[in-house]
Amino acid sequence: MANSFLFYQNRQYGINDNESGTSVIAFDLELSEGHSMNNNVTRYNVEDGSDISDHIQNDLETGTISGFISNFSIFDGALTENKSQLAYDTLRDLWKKKTLVDIYTVLQVYEAVAITNISVNRDNSTGESLVCDFSFQEFNKVTLQVVSVGATINLSKMNTKQNQQSSKNKNNGKTQGTTTTFTYGGM
Repeated sequence: MANSFLFYQNRQYGINDNESGTSVIAFDLELSEGHSMNNNVTRYNVEDGSDISDHIQNDLETGTISGFISNFSIFDGALTENKSQLAYDTLRDLWKKKTLVDIYTVLQVYEAVAITNISVNRDNSTGESLVCDFSFQEFNKVTLQVVSVGATINLSKMNTKQNQQSSKNKNNGKTQGTTTTFTYGGM
């Protein structure tokens, strides 16, 4: 993919903190991006040895992005701080805290994704600038629902002597049913 500049429909390419919505890192130049969408097709062996399929499942989307961050930003104008060091520290902090982020690329906006890999390169050709490559993956978080169930248990037909004698429990005389509540965690 050819180098693409940051201006595309008036939006910057980079990373936002998903929880706060604040811009975390804006690339001065997006060098490349990759998007991967895979499906998992079920396979079952049948008696004659052939495979049959009955379902296709979408895997979580993954992607890669390579961006260039310089100390002199075309957005900020003047050199006021070491932006490449700040970007490196921020990326490291996001990775360490396992923060979900929003990623803005030319082709797609990914919301609430997990950063799976970060690679930062500096050499004599980049100077004080930062070239960072990172991979990300969709993140589906499961939340459990707590359901409270109330039940009343009434023992029926315990009024005859024959049923009372055949009962495994001792005869407590006439009893009133009780209400029992339990919590079940499920989806």
